[in-house]
Amino acid sequence: MNRNRLLNGLFVGVLTSVSLLLSAGSASATVHSLSFSGEVFQYSAGVLSSTNATVLLSYDHSPLPNSTHNYTLDLTGNLSGGGTTNGLLTNMNFQFKDNGNVIFSGVEAAPVQFHVVGNSAALLGEYTNGVAISPVAGMAPSGSFSIGLSGWNGVTTSGSGSGGTFTVVPEAGSSAAMAMLIVGGCVVGVRRRRTK
Repeated sequence: MNRNRLLNGLFVGVLTSVSLLLSAGSASATVHSLSFSGEVFQYSAGVLSSTNATVLLSYDHSPLPNSTHNYTLDLTGNLSGGGTTNGLLTNMNFQFKDNGNVIFSGVEAAPVQFHVVGNSAALLGEYTNGVAISPVAGMAPSGSFSIGLSGWNGVTTSGSGSGGTFTVVPEAGSSAAMAMLIVGGCVVGVRRRRTK
């Protein structure tokens, strides 16, 4: 069998399992999801980033209209370990925008795990957010997220000398865009229970 196909299958399975666990862990709480696909991430001089490229957004499994909207994602963080090895992403922050106006933003609550499988990778972490307005005003003030990256085409050495790009797959609407578009990229908001 094709080794890359097996590794990609494992990668998809891991991300899907993480997504389901995040959702199951808050079964009695209100959970909202913000999913995206169609982004490219750059890695250079120790920084993983994505700047102002158009994405398709889905809120609670329903695509947001694109006719008069231009949804984009800005994300940046310092990546230890380089683009081809496991590591941590620190000082991470992200912003989803609609025609340049921030509709949802967040910062890391703890260092973000960066896992590599073949030419794919996954970001797994927790965030606290600063902005959540229409059309995603229901997103929780803190929660968990995972982002699937694929198609690494960069330099294979680790550390600050590495450089290259990751693409996010699959595109929204493909048969593999399952489990809240988790392999395309997903920010999952988990509203925590209030304690008395």
